[in-house]
Amino acid sequence: MLRRLVPALLWTAAACGQADPQARLADSLMALPDTLNLQALPNSSIHAVRHFGDRDSPRHAAFVAEDERRLALRLITNEVNELIREDSGGSCSLSDDSIATLVRTRQGQRAEQLVNAGCPGLRIERLLRRAARVEYARFSGGGRCRAGRARIEALVREHPDWRNEHIVEVACRLISDGMTTEQVRASIGRPRQTREEAVAGVQSLIWTYPDGRILRELVFAGDTLRNQRVCTSPGRCL
Repeated sequence: MLRRLVPALLWTAAACGQADPQARLADSLMALPDTLNLQALPNSSIHAVRHFGDRDSPRHAAFVAEDERRLALRLITNEVNELIREDSGGSCSLSDDSIATLVRTRQGQRAEQLVNAGCPGLRIERLLRRAARVEYARFSGGGRCRAGRARIEALVREHPDWRNEHIVEVACRLISDGMTTEQVRASIGRPRQTREEAVAGVQSLIWTYPDGRILRELVFAGDTLRNQRVCTSPGRCL
């Protein structure tokens, strides 16, 4: 019904001799009840109010917010479709309505995370390809990543909200700044020693791992890895 109402309002504006029918349409839409569901209006109506409506009206902000929501949805829909085209080879597809549902139920997630949720099989294949490109995969020394499908599938199953790069790093026994204590432990095991000390004026958690004749110390701020350092003994670092 709302879609039939808009042309009628626009025709009324023209019939009344309004110099700018878009402005008249915007005024008519903002005069509708506050209970009006803006998401049911076509884009043309939202645009009309945003660009031609009374910007001092409290209702104007609601139309602007709806226009911004639609723009953000279009952008992330394009990102999701681009990722799927790059990786799926036609094995997965998501309709615009499906993507909109994912955006609504997983607010704040990036396009890659939405693809992970909508095309779980595609995520496994992408992670396997990424892992195969890792050349230095162990905490000490070099070597190619030997993470197999079973390990990656287990990590995805146990930690579906982990970012893809962290899944690959844990699968390949790598660590990087930004990982959590849980991810570091899953990647390279428990530390030999732990302690707390002030680092650059911030109380930090230190995990120590032996690495040949040296020690590697991992510095955590809260639960997040912030720095890695090479030491000759605990606390004496290069």
